[in-house]
Amino acid sequence: MAVLDKVIQKKPTPEPYVRRGACKKELKDNAGAQADYEQAIKLDAKYAPAYLYLGDTCTSSRRTRRRSRPWRRPEARAGTPIASQAEQTLAAIQRKK
Repeated sequence: MAVLDKVIQKKPTPEPYVRRGACKKELKDNAGAQADYEQAIKLDAKYAPAYLYLGDTCTSSRRTRRRSRPWRRPEARAGTPIASQAEQTLAAIQRKK
């Protein structure tokens, strides 16, 4: 993680934040991992891996799962090829409730 810290200091881009977050998650630091994923999203709102990993981190913790659902945010799917399919799936789930 020290190498990723240096990379982030030199040139902050979303990818090193996501990679460092994955390392933190493996070390059972979910709060640190979530912070890194959120920082990656702040740098580039269309960087899909950050949303994927953030969603995984949020669903692995019951307390966080209730508080945050980043994959439902519009910017997580806006302008992506899978956006319409995701919206249709969410609509179908909500109709069945």
